[in-house]
Amino acid sequence: MYTIVCVALIVGSLGAAVVAAHKLGGSDSHIVWVLAATIFLHFSGAFPFPTQCFAYPLFVGVLWLLTAAVRHPSQKRVYFVFPLLLLWANAHGSVIIGVALAALYGLVLLAEDFRAGRRWRVRLRGIVFVLATPLCLLATPYGIHGLSYYYATIMNPAFKTFITEWEPITSVLTLAVPFFVCAFAIVWIFGLARGRTCLFEALAMLALTVASIWAVRNIVWFALAALILVPQMLGTVVPSHPSTSHRRFDFALLGVGTILLLTSLAVVATEYNSWFEQRFDTRALQQVRDTLRRQPDTLVFANGNFPDWLLWHDPDLAGHVAYDSRSEVLTSAQMLQLMTLTEIRPAGIPDPLSKYGLLVLDTARASPELFIDPPRVHVVLRGRGVVVATRSGG
Repeated sequence: MYTIVCVALIVGSLGAAVVAAHKLGGSDSHIVWVLAATIFLHFSGAFPFPTQCFAYPLFVGVLWLLTAAVRHPSQKRVYFVFPLLLLWANAHGSVIIGVALAALYGLVLLAEDFRAGRRWRVRLRGIVFVLATPLCLLATPYGIHGLSYYYATIMNPAFKTFITEWEPITSVLTLAVPFFVCAFAIVWIFGLARGRTCLFEALAMLALTVASIWAVRNIVWFALAALILVPQMLGTVVPSHPSTSHRRFDFALLGVGTILLLTSLAVVATEYNSWFEQRFDTRALQQVRDTLRRQPDTLVFANGNFPDWLLWHDPDLAGHVAYDSRSEVLTSAQMLQLMTLTEIRPAGIPDPLSKYGLLVLDTARASPELFIDPPRVHVVLRGRGVVVATRSGG
């Protein structure tokens, strides 16, 4: 069920971005052009991070409201950004993106007032958005302590070397090439439309472009923002000429997209649980359970995706599984220590796994031979993508 919801949110956010682009003045043909250029980036950036999917429609809503307010300053609906940010803050840590965009909107308003010579008569709206949007980060059950999460993720230098999704875009060539092509095209379009481009839109696209270069996981925000903002700008550079054939093509594209979405949801909904877990060998879970039944005090070291998988199937393993894959709870020193586990230790260096009696090793992440010291380790299972081994201390 969770997978069905994720697919619906990922595809639905793309559809919402198309609607936003149309409402903001983008023509059908230009929306189709931008959609064709960004759809690969959107899906490539969205599906690897399923926990982030709840934030995608919220991002679309926030950017849509802010952009509409920039183009039509008299609108009061922009204040709906605040409930969206409050909901986002309690759904996913990526709310920092939405808060940054909302604060940027406030700063742009203040800058426009200063440039117009209204230094002492600035708009209250600008002040509210600059000062109030960061407070949304505190509107969670964790309160001010939640700020440590953002510091632990954004400011942790080990993330960029230890976690693939936090590596720069250049680390994934298949994403880097289409991303930079799109980025350069957007810069060209905004350059040609200079004077007809809102400052907020240009700065928002620039910020999201830099964020995507900095970390792969941010590419989905870039793709959605491009789909929302670029079609209208493209219309000022390349005028659209609607025709009956264009409308037929647009309706055909809409129909094909709807069919693909419904087909995807139907396929996912009719699959058995084993289909979603085909990368995991259930014998590994049984080996862990059997070992803990015989030796209840055993600690389990698991790497890759196996810690979450083990705890998902058997919550009673909490306290036994030592390696929590929630990287944001680890300090830089702890993450660097985990990285050294896959390195050959010189003589005399203590074994950091000495107290763990059971190893569940994801063979897709690292060679299990780097963890297995034959005199003290006994392999009990070599399965599909996993090696399970018992070991003695020392």
